[in-house]
Amino acid sequence: MSIVYQYENTSLQFSDNQGNIAHRGVLASNLNGSPALTDFPTTTTGDSLGHYHYTDDTSKALKFLNVSGSGNGGHQFWNVSNANTPVKYFEVNKDNSILNTVLKNDSNLTNINFNSNEITLRSSSNSIQLNATQSNLIVRNNATSETSYVQSDNLSVGNDINNTQIRIYSTIMRMSDPQYWNTSNTSSIVINKLSSTEQSQLTSQTLTLTNTANNSSILSATDLTFNGINVKMNQVTPTLIYSSPLIYADGIAPANGLGIRNAYGYSGWYFKNILSGTKINWYFPPKSTTTTVAELKGISISFFNGATTSNDDTLYLTVYTRPTGSNDYAPGFFHSSMTYVFDQTITPIANTNYQGVCIINKSLIPSNYETQIQYEPSTVNNPRGTYSQTDNILAVVIGTNSASATNSVELVVNKLNLIYADFTQSYLLVPP
Repeated sequence: MSIVYQYENTSLQFSDNQGNIAHRGVLASNLNGSPALTDFPTTTTGDSLGHYHYTDDTSKALKFLNVSGSGNGGHQFWNVSNANTPVKYFEVNKDNSILNTVLKNDSNLTNINFNSNEITLRSSSNSIQLNATQSNLIVRNNATSETSYVQSDNLSVGNDINNTQIRIYSTIMRMSDPQYWNTSNTSSIVINKLSSTEQSQLTSQTLTLTNTANNSSILSATDLTFNGINVKMNQVTPTLIYSSPLIYADGIAPANGLGIRNAYGYSGWYFKNILSGTKINWYFPPKSTTTTVAELKGISISFFNGATTSNDDTLYLTVYTRPTGSNDYAPGFFHSSMTYVFDQTITPIANTNYQGVCIINKSLIPSNYETQIQYEPSTVNNPRGTYSQTDNILAVVIGTNSASATNSVELVVNKLNLIYADFTQSYLLVPP
């Protein structure tokens, strides 16, 4: 048996047989410094240290008081086990609260993971879920397979079942099947048909439409193009052309062709090589003296083929460029030339309306009651000289072969169209 000395004005408190202790008054521990606090302090406590339990006078809640002297103080929660050394899970002090684990409710519908910096909120049915990290905010509807994303560089709403999505970047908005997204650095809105190459794209400058055959049109403030061809090309400026030595030059002058006009209702400039060695060289000017080869986007010629049944005897088209004084093919006449001839795989049919087209594809040129023929560069001594896209055009010439057999060439030319990017010059040939 031992003797215990007790301080004056103190008492001993014992547990019951089960070890329970019922304590009255203020519970304090780890005291150091000034005398123990009996009441909740109303002023600073100097260098005192200690931990106290009080009861709030109004709510009767338990009030934990840490007396921290010159330290930050607060409360810390730790755990140690047979598998882990001591780990601090939670701390609250005068400056902040620190949680190093997952905060969640019993249903696990609200979950804040402080280790991965992730927040997850779920509906009671678990069909709607929100997930937030430092780089993503995701709202998911599992019932409809729809998901919304907020990321640092874009916003998107998508559907997993049909694989469609709307995505907004700082410079672009897309509404599309994602497999067709091929750029994200153009300021535009893009709409794609699901599982198709059909697409429309709107930028600050243009609207582009593309179909499944990769045909496309582009609308801008000043132009409208179809497969790269500006519709301005088909804004026709007609000019009536009368026969003149300046035009037929060293060739045969045009005739009126009344026989064909009366029989077939076709009029224009008529020629037939009724004399051996005769030919035509009908010259037509470009839109200006500085018009380059590159500016001439195409040529079309409407003509009636009379008795001609050989593609070698059919009229051809030649583009001559202006002499430069340097490496001219024909000094004083022309610098270079390019000749286009009737499709050599096709035999012309007598008494037939034709439209010959060169430089540009014939499918892009309108025709009226005519058989379209794609003219192609001649393979005989062609081009002559160095034919450059920067050369200035001298003339576009309608010609025939002087070596053709007598009476094998017969034609009536109705009009010649010179096609530029901004308009088409149509020369209408008035019969003499």
